[in-house]
Amino acid sequence: MPYTAMVLKVMIASPSDVRHERQAVHALMHEWNAIHSQSRGQVLLPLAWENNSAPAFASRPQEVINRQLTSESDLIVAIFWTRLGTPTGVAPSGTVEEIDEHLRLGKPAMLYFSNEPVRPDSIDEEQYKAVRDFKADVMRRGLVEHYDTLDEFKEKFSRQLAQTIIERFPSTAQSTSVGSLQGMSRDDRDALRGISQDARVLLVAASGDRNAAVLMTEAMGGLSVETNERDFVERGNRRSEAQWRKAVRELVEAGFVEQRGIEGEIFEVTEEGFRAADLVNPVPNNEKKQQLLSLLHQTRLITHELPRDQSKAEQIRQVTLWPDADAALLRELAVPFGKDAANLGAEAHRHLTTVATTSRSVQQTPRERGFDWARFDWNRWIEELNATERTLVSLASTVDPN
Repeated sequence: MPYTAMVLKVMIASPSDVRHERQAVHALMHEWNAIHSQSRGQVLLPLAWENNSAPAFASRPQEVINRQLTSESDLIVAIFWTRLGTPTGVAPSGTVEEIDEHLRLGKPAMLYFSNEPVRPDSIDEEQYKAVRDFKADVMRRGLVEHYDTLDEFKEKFSRQLAQTIIERFPSTAQSTSVGSLQGMSRDDRDALRGISQDARVLLVAASGDRNAAVLMTEAMGGLSVETNERDFVERGNRRSEAQWRKAVRELVEAGFVEQRGIEGEIFEVTEEGFRAADLVNPVPNNEKKQQLLSLLHQTRLITHELPRDQSKAEQIRQVTLWPDADAALLRELAVPFGKDAANLGAEAHRHLTTVATTSRSVQQTPRERGFDWARFDWNRWIEELNATERTLVSLASTVDPN
């Protein structure tokens, strides 16, 4: 089915000695497009001077490349090993000039340096020294990445490309959250207007319950809102109690559920409620499956970046976390795929929220003040990360058993 996507132009810059890495970047960008382009509404277009520049006149050859490619690109990926390149009269090499021009325009740059061994008699000592000097300079100005093998480069670039796109280029895909009003008739939109996302999720779950009912009870342990073998309230969390109490009230006021029983604890789905549930929860299609699997893939990549080794604790500061909206969307997208997927989606949302809250407490502490790591519960942190990854893997397997 056709879809609209924004094209992000990615310039691949390097001297001539990293041909295999350049090929890998092309392949990994095409892989990213296959997995993420529809769900994020973005397509990555690789640009390279040998493929995307055209003959033209200027005072310098590099000036032509800058005008045709560098100024048009949104992101630059630069790779170095033993060579820096040929001086341009303005910079030590064309690749360096492309990086400098890109940064001058305020655009992101991803720089990689190979540590792969090389025979001393096969290199140009002057070029090799130029690479070392340039690396020392850029390391003072920002973060760079190193790798020892081609496979390590592929693994690092794949994860870091996903992180960079999430951080710097917000998704342009149209919202497909549960109960989106887009594409509905005017009467259907009017029927659902004013019903919050939480209320819609609860209604969909209740419509699949064998008794088609929501049970809301309050005891010493706090409020419980249950349906379809799931308790929506996070135990002991007053905010969560208020959130789901409000969702039940909205459904009652809309006529989608009605109160039964003397104690007023049981709320049964009405005929109007079933119709509304069908509107907000169409049968899951392949497009929604791919969107959910894409979101799971991105989230797992980021979770994998978070350190489990106490000696690498400060790496938490460097990881770009998933937006809160992505964790909520993941929970919502799981609902149409059945009870097990819905429960796993809710569990994943809880874990992701806990991990994000803990990570941000570190990231928001100024470096100069330092974070009090003595108060950081590493055992619980590692347990939470492992539980998060297990839940994400289980959800992916439930949605797509193949």
